Order: sequence, then structure tokens, then C-alpha cells
Amino acid sequence: MVIDIIRVLPAALARFNAHRGTAHAAEMAVSGLLALFPLLILLGWLAEFVGHPEVNGFTQRLLFLVWPRSIAEPMIAEAQGVLTAIRGAGIVPAAILAPLLAANGFEALRTGLNNAYGQPQRLPFLRARLQSFTLALVAIAALVCLAFALSKVATLPVRDSQGTIIAMPQGAIFLVPLTGGLVLLAGLFAFHRLLPQNGPSLRAAWPGMALTVLVWAMATYGFAFYAERISGFQTTYGGYTSALLTLVLFLITAASVLLGAELNAVLGSGDRRRSAMR
Repeated sequence: MVIDIIRVLPAALARFNAHRGTAHAAEMAVSGLLALFPLLILLGWLAEFVGHPEVNGFTQRLLFLVWPRSIAEPMIAEAQGVLTAIRGAGIVPAAILAPLLAANGFEALRTGLNNAYGQPQRLPFLRARLQSFTLALVAIAALVCLAFALSKVATLPVRDSQGTIIAMPQGAIFLVPLTGGLVLLAGLFAFHRLLPQNGPSLRAAWPGMALTVLVWAMATYGFAFYAERISGFQTTYGGYTSALLTLVLFLITAASVLLGAELNAVLGSGDRRRSAMR
């Protein structure tokens, strides 16, 4: 299978270019950037509203789990600064914009994945928007619930036979990255399965998912190294540096997902040809 992936990779890259993958990735990146700040503000407000502000920290750790620290920390700091200044009705715009803008990103992803898999856009406009909006709400709710559960487990003390607290559970340190990694993989498969018109099965989707993770990791951390040690982003863009770095990171992520879908499409067409020859 690995040899097959390497062999058809040039064809996947050609399909990515023919289907204007970069343009679709750019649309997804802009939608993601616009949704990020309202989402961070909404999640922080929800954590304070339910009386568990520590949940916000776990939510941010899950949300930025695989981001380079040099990009994630400035965005979190900016969101926290805005959150402290917003009270009462000021949270309403964030509560409305976060799912709406996230849904717009899902729609851009749907278009890109349908093009990659060669599927027509058959869903009616309102139904497609409703599905994307529902996915956004489910994702936000799942993120908050998961962060709440992790915050409770991670703060459970270890007691001796007399009931005296002797330590915090060391396993809690690994809960966030382990759980977050599984959630990200599940979400990636959900994108391939639910958003295209006829999404692939897990067996058919995993090569593209593996390519997405590999390309994303190499490109993201390579870009982070370049931004930290070589380029003059801070000098050139000043206060816009964090937003620009986040936009590039979203662009890399979106392009990696679409490239994985193109690989799955190429492998799937090869499988169908071999089946027809038998």
C-alpha cells in the first residue's frame, strides 16, 4: 500500500492543481481565521458561565493541541484579552458568529472534497447549510464537554489508604494529547465521510488521512521554524503577525486535507479499474 501511495502521489498532486485545490483551501483558511476569535471568546464565556473557568484552559489545549506554540500562544493571549473586556450582551455577537463562520468553513470544505472525489453537489442549498451549521454546533458542544470531562479527571487526587492526598495522577498529563489526537483523527474521518456526496469508508479514507497528517506536520513545523528563526514577519507585519501566521497555518491544514482526498480518489479509481479487468 505504501508503494502504491508513492506511485500515485504525482497524479494526486496533478488532480489537486486541476481542481483548484489552493483556491478552495484559501477560502477555508479565511473562514477558519474569521471563526477562530469568536469561537475562543464563546468557549471562554461558556466556561465562566457554568462556573468552571479551568475548563477554558483545557478547551484551548484541545483546540491548539497540534499547533506550534509560537503561533498558538499569541492567539490565546489575544482572545483572553478580548474576553476580559466583554461582559453581558457583548458576548452575543461571538455566540452568533462562531457557528455561522465555522459552518461557512465546512461548506468550503464540502465543495473542495466533492471536487476531489469527483462528486456532484446534489444537496439543496438550505439543507447543506443546515447540515454544516449543525456540524459546527455539535463540534463546539463536543469540545466543551470533552474539556469539562478532562478537567475533572485531571484534577482527581491520588490518596493513600488513610485517604490522605499524596499526589496528582501522572496519567492525567497524557490525557489531553491522547484524547485530542483521537478526536482529531475521528473528526478528519467525519469530514471525508459526511461532507462529500458519497464519502469513502474508513478503509478507503485512511491513506488520504495518513498523507494529510504527514504533509501537515512537515509543512506546519517547517513553516513555524522558518517564521521563528529566519523570516522577519514581526518586523514586516507588526501587530498583524499572529493573524497572518494563523491564516497560513489554516491554509496548510486545508490544503493537506484536500490533497489527502485527491489521493483517495486516485487510489479508488485504480481499484475500480482493477476490479473491472477481473
